[in-house]
Amino acid sequence: MRQKAAIITGGARGIGFGIASALGAQGYAVALFDLDKAALEKAADALREKDVVCHTYQVNVTRRVEVDEAVTAVERDFDGLEVLVNNAGITRDKRLVNMEENDWDEVLEVNLKSQYLCCRAAVPGMIERRYAKHSHNTTLM
Repeated sequence: MRQKAAIITGGARGIGFGIASALGAQGYAVALFDLDKAALEKAADALREKDVVCHTYQVNVTRRVEVDEAVTAVERDFDGLEVLVNNAGITRDKRLVNMEENDWDEVLEVNLKSQYLCCRAAVPGMIERRYAKHSHNTTLM
């Protein structure tokens, strides 16, 4: 029987790593998405020490092509996907009047657009495998 698989964006450290650890402890195989290759390797080593099946994917979650390719790789590597955790996020600690437009754009790209791109790439396969779920106020189809 295959393990259920989960993608965690921003999974190499902090809250994302904590989520990956918790899912791994529950028997999930985990796919860590992050930009930082060294942090990905360190996180994967720590998870594997706990017998968690873990693959890493260096991906910029604000770039559609990279997200599509990474989700396709996860589905291939784990023979499917059950969970997507959109955890990646950034801040730019500046007052609005001091924030440059490119800072604002970057925050929106990472914190909002990445969720759209990851869901857009992952949800169709979940629906196909009849694993997609929705809440009362969110529709996946």
